[in-house]
Amino acid sequence: HFLGPSYNLSVDEVLDTAILNASSFRFFDKAVHHIVTQSGEERGVVLTPDGTTVALLPLLLGIESGLKASTDGTPPAGIFPLTLGRRLGLSFLSLQEFPPSYRLGPNGCWDSVKHPKVFKLSKPATLVTDAIINGGMDGLILGMDLSNHSAPQQALSELLKGYYNFTLHEMRGLDAVHAHISPRRREISKSILEPLDLYGLVMETLHLIWKLEKTEWIALDKGVEKAVKEGLQEFAHKYWALWSALMATSTKAEVGTSSAHTPGVTTV
Repeated sequence: HFLGPSYNLSVDEVLDTAILNASSFRFFDKAVHHIVTQSGEERGVVLTPDGTTVALLPLLLGIESGLKASTDGTPPAGIFPLTLGRRLGLSFLSLQEFPPSYRLGPNGCWDSVKHPKVFKLSKPATLVTDAIINGGMDGLILGMDLSNHSAPQQALSELLKGYYNFTLHEMRGLDAVHAHISPRRREISKSILEPLDLYGLVMETLHLIWKLEKTEWIALDKGVEKAVKEGLQEFAHKYWALWSALMATSTKAEVGTSSAHTPGVTTV
């Protein structure tokens, strides 16, 4: 409903001309599929070079939305619902009986930093784990970059490398980097989303979901609007306000230092 059909060919016809063979396609499909098991293992996530755990699904949806907008010459209209809006709205509603702080997250830890295979959540999962939020922010940022019709075309691999692996010059902090890089995802996503009517966008997304699932009666629940407003306030506080305060403190404490030990950051 936002991206349209990817193709009108049968599976066999697609695999005949696809870059991925059947085995690779099955692996890719499994790797992208996001689930949380009963034991609290979150799948469909990766540990990125900057040390952050990112869900692949919202990341790739944002990228696809941006590429489609660039090809069609149109704005990426559905990029917020695809990357963040849908999951946020559904999580706010599903946990509206709980305090707002319980409707987002949690984070978790990997079994190994050098050879990560299993990611276990620290608490029971909501519909928007931290990995979903991180992937959604990255998908939003990269999708918006790709939708820029005036920007020179760039290979997707180079775009991802530039975002997740970058060079930080000696004696310069992250605040001196103007490019879009992953450690600044919260700052950049805030600059993109804060001017927008996020409440209206989330409600619009929920109404579309209810229409598609023929559950419009949910809109009659008087607690819906309150749950969304409280949830968005908590989202802004947890992922934007706290980050800004942390970065301000870090900058004051480490003026003139480099990020030589930050994963994914190279100092020269």
